[in-house]
Amino acid sequence: MKRGLLDAAISLSASKSPQFQVRRLCEPDLFVALSPLHELAARPQLSWEDVCDEVFLVRSDGAGRELAGILRRMVGAGDGAVQLSIQQVSRETLLTMVEQGFGLTITSVIYRPDIALIPLPSARAPTAAIISSSDNDNPTLPLLLKCFDTPSRAGTTD
Repeated sequence: MKRGLLDAAISLSASKSPQFQVRRLCEPDLFVALSPLHELAARPQLSWEDVCDEVFLVRSDGAGRELAGILRRMVGAGDGAVQLSIQQVSRETLLTMVEQGFGLTITSVIYRPDIALIPLPSARAPTAAIISSSDNDNPTLPLLLKCFDTPSRAGTTD
């Protein structure tokens, strides 16, 4: 966006900067996705203390890199303290790996009967945001940004 190659981007970690407009999209609830055979799968909810020693499966691209950083921040750990298994696979394949017991992952709500989805209420979810350049002159950008406004937010920006 700084070089004018993108009109807007969606990110889980948006910092305030005068050169960018940031619109918050949502703050999703977070869940631990794990195999239904995992010993934690029967619990009604989990905390970071319950899962901090587990292996977290994350994708090498897409939101996987951001998730790895979020996990480190949420656990309050340095680079080596969280056990990450970084996979070059699709999201569906990663979830199949979770189902088969190779590790667990953090996700927003998903609908897969073969995976246990346990709430992680103590976790502060990242805020998804759409970021655009303040000096972007693309005439269609305001229309695009308006598509992301909810009725209660219409006409406001952060």
